[in-house]
Amino acid sequence: MNDARSHPVLLASEEFLSSPRFVTALTTVTVAMGACSFAIVKIFGWAGYIGALSALVLLAVASGLARRQHIDWQGLLPISLIAFLSWSALSIVWSGYQWATLSSLMYQFAFAALAVYIALNRDMIQIVRVFGNVLRFVLGTSLVLELISGIIVDSPIPLLSIEGNLATGEPVQGLPGDSTQLGILALIGGITFWVELATKSVERPVAILSLVGAAFMVSLTHSTVITSAAVVVAVAALVLEGIRRVRPAARQPLTWALLSLAVVALVLIVVFRSRILDAIQGSDQLANKLGLWRQISAFIEVNNLQGWGWIGKWRTEIPPYVGFPQVRSSDYASAFNSILDIWFQLGFVGVVIFCILIGLALVRSWHLAVRQPSVVYLWPALILVCLISTAVTESSILIDFCWLTLIICVVKSASKMSWRLTFARIRPAIE
Repeated sequence: MNDARSHPVLLASEEFLSSPRFVTALTTVTVAMGACSFAIVKIFGWAGYIGALSALVLLAVASGLARRQHIDWQGLLPISLIAFLSWSALSIVWSGYQWATLSSLMYQFAFAALAVYIALNRDMIQIVRVFGNVLRFVLGTSLVLELISGIIVDSPIPLLSIEGNLATGEPVQGLPGDSTQLGILALIGGITFWVELATKSVERPVAILSLVGAAFMVSLTHSTVITSAAVVVAVAALVLEGIRRVRPAARQPLTWALLSLAVVALVLIVVFRSRILDAIQGSDQLANKLGLWRQISAFIEVNNLQGWGWIGKWRTEIPPYVGFPQVRSSDYASAFNSILDIWFQLGFVGVVIFCILIGLALVRSWHLAVRQPSVVYLWPALILVCLISTAVTESSILIDFCWLTLIICVVKSASKMSWRLTFARIRPAIE
């Protein structure tokens, strides 16, 4: 009896799904879906977007099965990531809006699955190239749309929430439909284009022009958050380059010393946060966020340990999210602070798990950036610094493109520094 798997159609399908071209195409479309999620939803609606996302997940599963022999399954996922996803899923038990939690969990897990697929099937330079190509398209298209709206036509584009502010000097929105979200994409693009330039993975003029374009888009957002994050990323890049230039024996002590200083600085910021906020409070936007944070704190006290249930992107039509009028009309309804958002949804337990997830990923990626000879390993470390810096006043790290990017960095960092892989290497020697 012939094996069903030897059927020519099945063999051809498996070969197609496992081919490098298909994996590259699927990776590119996935990253583009995350980066252009706002525009896609505005044009095709949530039904069209979820349909396309579901198709990508099915293709990723099929491709992963076809490539199963090429994947190192040992230490597949970091335990911290499994713990966070598990706690998010468990929150459906006590959620007061279980149907919304279930749909949000499916959305969260879909992007997580796609991120894991990308991390397992693409090496670091291939991931950087895909992100570079996608972000060049997104930033370039955003600039073209702003030119059309703000100068050529001199009229807003309501469908994409583009206000046409290019000529007036006010913040622009681009494809993401929000100046801060555009700034985050531009900053991630800047990191990616710099790594492309350093690794010579694209032609030098293309990399330089892309870098200039990303910096220009950052300036057009007029966002204090993005400017501050850009400074933090620049300092981190200089520090990493400095550590990579010292002798190998001194790298680890210097790295731990700098990380200790960073932790001390973070603790001081938390301790003196009230004074810092009072010193910088001046804009209406910041005042609105402070007011929102105070309201959220009152709700957190009700379910401090376990939270209200996972929701991801807020559904402002259901309680308790309906009680925040200042975000009801926003396309990016959230707590505008990732830690506060997680505390609100998943409680103190969720905050602890998420901080462990982020902390381990940052330490692992930082050590990889220091130890690995290739400059490409600076990418996950700097991307994590960018995401963490913007997470102070945004919750983007929990959804869509930033969530996808975070999981890719987490899995790629853990794939080379997992304690399970270390144990697997030393176990034969012990036995």
